[in-house]
Amino acid sequence: MLVNSLSVSTDISKYLGFTMTIIASFGLAFQVPLFVNAFYFGSLIKKKLKAIEGFFDSNVLFWNGFNSS
Repeated sequence: MLVNSLSVSTDISKYLGFTMTIIASFGLAFQVPLFVNAFYFGSLIKKKLKAIEGFFDSNVLFWNGFNSS
């Protein structure tokens, strides 16, 4: 029977490597918008992003909505 021939084969180093890769990838992906906004409003890349300025303006309005009292 097939079930009797199955064995659990866990390799903790492969699991930890995979887990750390996933965590680092998602962490980096979620930090990119913060860096782009910081560079844009710090006038470091404003000239390059003039074509899509509307996105950043709406993004600021979105985030400022959370800070209104």
